[in-house]
Amino acid sequence: MATPPPSGTFRVSETEEEAGIDLRRYLDLVLRHWKLIVAVVAVSAGVSLVKTYLTAPIYRAAAVISVEREKVALSDLGLGEGMLTMRDPDFIPTQIRMIQGRDVLEHVVNARLAGRSAGQGPDAEAARELEVSRMIRAISGSLEVTPVAGTSLIEVAYRSGVPKEAAEMANAVVEAFVAWSRESRIEQATQVSKFLEAQIDQLKKDVQEKERKLADFGRSRDIVSMDPATNVSMQKLETFNKDYAGAVNERVNKEARLQQLLAMSPESIADQDPAVAAARAEQQKIEREYAEKLSIWKPDFPAMKQLQGRIQKGKVYLESASAEAAKKAREQARVEVESARKREEVLRGVLRDQTSETLGQSVNAVEFANLRVEISASRTLLETMLRRQAEMEVAARMAGTRQSTAQIVERASTPEYRFYPSYRKNLERALVLGLFLGAALVLLIDFLDRSVRTQEQVEKFLKLPALGVIPALGSGPGRSYGYGYGYGAKRKAAAGEGGGGAADEPREIELIPHTSPRSVVTEAYRAFRAQLLLSRAGGLKSVVITSAVPGEGKTTTALNLAVTLAQLGRRTILFDADLHKPRLHDALRISNRKGLVSVLAEGARLADVLQETAVPGLVVVTAGPLTPNPSGLLASDAMLGLMRDVLARYDYVVFGAR
Repeated sequence: MATPPPSGTFRVSETEEEAGIDLRRYLDLVLRHWKLIVAVVAVSAGVSLVKTYLTAPIYRAAAVISVEREKVALSDLGLGEGMLTMRDPDFIPTQIRMIQGRDVLEHVVNARLAGRSAGQGPDAEAARELEVSRMIRAISGSLEVTPVAGTSLIEVAYRSGVPKEAAEMANAVVEAFVAWSRESRIEQATQVSKFLEAQIDQLKKDVQEKERKLADFGRSRDIVSMDPATNVSMQKLETFNKDYAGAVNERVNKEARLQQLLAMSPESIADQDPAVAAARAEQQKIEREYAEKLSIWKPDFPAMKQLQGRIQKGKVYLESASAEAAKKAREQARVEVESARKREEVLRGVLRDQTSETLGQSVNAVEFANLRVEISASRTLLETMLRRQAEMEVAARMAGTRQSTAQIVERASTPEYRFYPSYRKNLERALVLGLFLGAALVLLIDFLDRSVRTQEQVEKFLKLPALGVIPALGSGPGRSYGYGYGYGAKRKAAAGEGGGGAADEPREIELIPHTSPRSVVTEAYRAFRAQLLLSRAGGLKSVVITSAVPGEGKTTTALNLAVTLAQLGRRTILFDADLHKPRLHDALRISNRKGLVSVLAEGARLADVLQETAVPGLVVVTAGPLTPNPSGLLASDAMLGLMRDVLARYDYVVFGAR
């Protein structure tokens, strides 16, 4: 007898494990458990649909705006008339950051709180500030600002559980940005205009003072006019005066630039810094990633918390970087102003020296010419500044009436369908998840299944050759096979559940080698008989047919094997040694009043319990009456003596035992 594996599981060798993946085996698993997979998919889809139905819907409304890029006058660059549009790759990201800024969102909040009555006192102001901050955070969390791919447009979207509120908030944000952009331009133009106005007033006073001095000097020296074309010193003096006037003009422009930078917000100044622009682009990328993942995971998910931390750190870094960039730009402007002032002082000193040199030739002529040149330079500078002031005033006035640089291209409309959760997306995910879980469950069931189903499994796991395979009653080629048939199989066959075999095949398997000698099942039993007789050198005389659990077909197999052995013309005896639940007498429809128990326990003779069958050469001994100690009887000396007796008298002895 072969010894079974020591553990409760079967193991294969490493060579068999490395044989590769058997796709046909997995296909067989899927076909065998397809109902389970379909059930898991259906449950997953049902849970997804129920969850989607029960989840509060989120609606998304989007508005589209266009922001005009910065333009520079060609005259400022010395390229003639016209305007040049600046192509800045960081322009759109900068505008997106401005839309998400606190100033714009504060405009939205103030507009929504305009109709509410505010209390008096510090407590009311503090409460209002807290409410404004809370509303800004809420709006910022539901706001999405993204560039429209392939265009210079910006999409401003807002998510809300109320469709109308989503559209109203999206429109309110774009309207607030347009208004804030217009106000910013007006404020900048006003600041520069005030600075130029102060400089012009001072320059006018200087021109008037110099004209008065020139008139007084001419009257006191009786000088009416003077031609400096013939005087080299006066020509130098005139040249230095022009240079000095240019230095004064440069210094005034630098101071105007400094005042403009002081009036601008740190974010606007920092937009020119590549490092800040790159940091803003990275921050927007992280915020978009957070917004996309927010539709899948909850905010308290560890990965989402990590993204929130990165977003907060990015905001802190951008604020500090913007402040640092603005500080550097303003400091640079101050340095340039100081440099222009020093150049002005140097030219003033050179002019003073040239004036002293010219005085040696003609003090009166030089002084007169100097005053005239200064007046001319001052007038030229005054005209330039007046023209610049007029341009800034016109720009400031037109900014309030003309179309803003930011334009609303498309207003948000009230959404008709929910944006999240989506039935289609959730159903697709549920189907994929259901297929995955169903496949995993089938693989788990297969992994936990330790039953032996095929001949190949018997030979692989038990390391023993299979003696035969008996096809199911009524099965043909390509149908399922089994190893034996119990009483349940007989009942199913009798009820017509066998699967539609050939017309000449019987519906019961007991005695089939005798009743249907040409059937497929009979040929299988004959092959089993041949393998059994050839399995041991010198042949064998006795066979015990048993099974692990009741109902596996040991009685049927023992009976049909005995029939095939008797058909060889040999004397064959069949014992029903299943003393717990004997069934041989039912299969043969014979009496069970006397049998093996009668011989072993009651001392009856073997000849008294032998019963003939319809099969020539085959006699049977039924189990007989029930006994309280079946195991003791089968292990008794009487059983040993009986076996010796029958082995001497019969060619083959078959036992059907439990």
